Amino acid sequence: MRRLNHNLEANRAVALSHFLTSNGVKNELELSKNEDWGSENYGGNDCLIWVVNEGDIERAKELTQQFLENPPKQIDHQILLEKKPPAPKAKKNESLFGMLSTLIIALCVVIFAICEWTVPAHPDEVANPIAAVPLTSAPLKQTLLYDWPLPYQLVDEIYTLYGPEVFRDPSSLPPRGVELWNRAVTTPMWEGIYPVLVSFARGDKLPKSAEAELFTKIGEGEIWRSFTPALLHFDIFHLFFNMIWLAFLGRQIEKKIGIFRYLLLILAAGIISNSCQYLMSGPNFLGYSGVLTAYFGFIWMRQRIAPFEGYQVQPALFTFMGIFILGLALLQAISFATEILFNFPISPGIANTAHVSGVVIGLLLGRLSLFAWKPVNNQ
Repeated sequence: MRRLNHNLEANRAVALSHFLTSNGVKNELELSKNEDWGSENYGGNDCLIWVVNEGDIERAKELTQQFLENPPKQIDHQILLEKKPPAPKAKKNESLFGMLSTLIIALCVVIFAICEWTVPAHPDEVANPIAAVPLTSAPLKQTLLYDWPLPYQLVDEIYTLYGPEVFRDPSSLPPRGVELWNRAVTTPMWEGIYPVLVSFARGDKLPKSAEAELFTKIGEGEIWRSFTPALLHFDIFHLFFNMIWLAFLGRQIEKKIGIFRYLLLILAAGIISNSCQYLMSGPNFLGYSGVLTAYFGFIWMRQRIAPFEGYQVQPALFTFMGIFILGLALLQAISFATEILFNFPISPGIANTAHVSGVVIGLLLGRLSLFAWKPVNNQ
């Protein structure tokens, strides 16, 4: 079933539908409320015509053009009585942003609040070279990050046994604490392929992190970690920015493909973009951005291969997102060069690998017929 691109006033739509039928093109009328943000008719009624058979779409377009160029001066009122458009369909249990999108927004907000309220007490300064991330990570954040490697676990144990103050001056530790401290300092931890590439380009010895175990917690069965970094956010501005885009883009996708296929898209985008970021930079990343860039890639692709589906994202937004990602990639490339030449990184600390991989997975998923809009029973 394909939608004609013309949205006509109800009487004209009925007449066009009858004209198509009389010329052998089977079609259906649909009257619905326009709820696509950015549409000129937002909040009004759309009277759409669907061509039932895919093979009739070109013939339907030709007949529609004939109808528009030479519209009937009078419309047969008997036709209107026999073939009046249906009443708008009531949408059951549809929240403002879509059920699943609303749930994800609420979950991200709750997780952020819990993490902010449960950050453990920690010293302002920590003796190097101990890993300081566990000292400032709420318990829930520790559970949701992509990995929680052995050095972090050892720091947790030191904190539990001896409190936060020993991290200022580890010389006060008893023998058991000294043993834990030394293990935490000497145990290699995966920090991504990036430092390995820098060392290789400079001709230096590979860093100790290259010998570290990967996927520590996921290998122990905590498979939720492959996705849950997407639900964590650095600060309130990071959270707000991501949730605004989630509300705008996610609602459109959920409305078009239904909650179950939308969930599949989210999981695929989150797991793949998170895994790519972990392989590039280690476990210390968070945010929904990788999934959001997958949304952009998905909608961009659907607009090109199936524009009749009606996704409402303007070209300027795609341009903005492209400039944003390419700008970060360029900054990362400059940082890579300065780190090699001058041992002076200027990396912005943004998970750009997740952004780029998110776009790619969104483009690929957007080409699959699995995620095409099915207007009849699309849930």
